[in-house]
Amino acid sequence: MVFETREPPHIVVFGDLIVDYWLADEASRAGEIESRPRRYSHVDLGGAANTAANAAALGARVTYVGCVPDSALSVIPEMEKAGVTFCRISGCLADTAGARFRLRVDGGLRRRKGRDAKHNHKSVADDVRVAMALLSADAVIVSDYGQEDTGALVQLLSNMRRSVPTLVVDTASPHTWAGVGVDVLKMNHREYAHALSTSSLSAAHDGSGEADDGIGEEAASLASLLNCALLAVSSDVHGVYLFDSERQVGRTHPGTISEEDATVGAGDLFVAAITLHLACGIGPVTAASLAQAAVDFSLGPRRTVRFGRSNLYSDDQFARVKPRSVFTNGCFDLIHGGHLSLLSYARKIADFVVVGLNSDESIRELKGPSRPVLPFEWRKETLEGLGLVDRVIELDGISPVPLVEKFRPNIYLKGGDYSRVSLPFFDEISPLVDSIEFTPLVSGRSSSLIADRVLTRPGN
Repeated sequence: MVFETREPPHIVVFGDLIVDYWLADEASRAGEIESRPRRYSHVDLGGAANTAANAAALGARVTYVGCVPDSALSVIPEMEKAGVTFCRISGCLADTAGARFRLRVDGGLRRRKGRDAKHNHKSVADDVRVAMALLSADAVIVSDYGQEDTGALVQLLSNMRRSVPTLVVDTASPHTWAGVGVDVLKMNHREYAHALSTSSLSAAHDGSGEADDGIGEEAASLASLLNCALLAVSSDVHGVYLFDSERQVGRTHPGTISEEDATVGAGDLFVAAITLHLACGIGPVTAASLAQAAVDFSLGPRRTVRFGRSNLYSDDQFARVKPRSVFTNGCFDLIHGGHLSLLSYARKIADFVVVGLNSDESIRELKGPSRPVLPFEWRKETLEGLGLVDRVIELDGISPVPLVEKFRPNIYLKGGDYSRVSLPFFDEISPLVDSIEFTPLVSGRSSSLIADRVLTRPGN
């Protein structure tokens, strides 16, 4: 899309940041995904992160507003690479981003819900940056998957509704937004059925006038009940049904989707595209048809929709795109520049960083009775707080081989003070990983040197 006469529309996105983990085999379990990183084939942005990235890929200027847990900060550079600007607000109670686990099998697509990331947006109304973003917005998207406290956000958007030209909400909890005056309220056919069952409409519905997937004329009554200008109910094969408060006003017709419930990300792209077209002044029915065309165009290998990304790969190429995991180990007793260099390098070369952190007893065995200076839990807390590590696991012993064998990382990484000749257990580790790498040496930096300098200072 090319904008010749004015700046691209500015879209502000609120909502749940979710990471989609694609399982590599059916034996994997959701609870194992973090401890066995090679058991998944790749990782995608999901939820509001995916919607924002799609809107930016379509040509909009996009600002994401929300809580980002410290442990999920690695999501930010991925979204920034997609062209999304961040407005990170305080008040996040979650310790990580939400997760979903997906697996493609011969029978179709299997989903498992992972951890929730309960956010608290109570501070959203107190942050002046949020108000400024809304005042500059041509449209607002809320991706509400039920993983966060939306009460304060609903109240804020209700108060500022007149200042928001277009409001589109993609929600699993439509009744939450009934009093806001949403322009487009989008839900899938399962969420639609649930919305009917929790309202008085389901009792009066006799099943007549239904579409192929059970979406009937009562949807107009639901649109009226929810006080939305347009209710959009999506179904992979049958497209998106559009209702105002009186009748069905339109329907899209997918050109490439032939299996029900077989796509991933189609709803996120549809929401991004219809919002962008509405912000450009295009009518809602035409905007929905154009959004459906974007989904059809972007339906890539393995039926994953990501505008401008999925189509980059052929099926064979896509199968080879896998996340890289790295494992390193050490005492990390007193964090210094050498440690930061090692972990920063690990973060750059891999998608998943695991640290084997020596136990207190193993450090005493390695370095003597005066070490460690800091106990295990303190060292673990410091590593996790750096935002460079995905998982810290206790290394109870001198040899890292058992943990390397358990995690089977792509890369085993050590600092530049080691080499292939001097690295302990090189022969045992080498067959367990794709490669062994060493970071550039940061001279004069070690926990032992720091501890010695402190201990030898006058007065100690």
